[in-house]
Amino acid sequence: MTYITYQFPRTHRISEAARLLNMSERNIYNLRLKKLHPSKRLTLITTHSLNRYLAEPMADHITLDHNPTLREACQLLHCTRSHIYKLEQTGRLTLDRTNPRLIRVNPTPLITLLGGPILHPTLHSHTLNQSVPNTQ
Repeated sequence: MTYITYQFPRTHRISEAARLLNMSERNIYNLRLKKLHPSKRLTLITTHSLNRYLAEPMADHITLDHNPTLREACQLLHCTRSHIYKLEQTGRLTLDRTNPRLIRVNPTPLITLLGGPILHPTLHSHTLNQSVPNTQ
């Protein structure tokens, strides 16, 4: 049986990013890093945008070979279970309740809430479809 692997962007709360960079939260806002807003009161920063300020870069994605459980979704979004249920009620997330004791989260809307899929690192190094002039 083959499993589909999902890559979720790794994110940090503003306070955690401030601790990582040894700065105040106000300075984190002034850096103009890429911020995600999965909900009105939650602001997250991607590790990809933090890596240029860190001495040792961190992994910028989390790979799972299954649909995330409710606990894993809470860790990815840095929120509580009740917040996940509110996101489901508003239609921003879909939960799969096949087993009454195990709730899984559909990964597609979760990846969308976290800022979209992970970009491949080689796509950042050059432009696609760049034409090279012929000098013959």
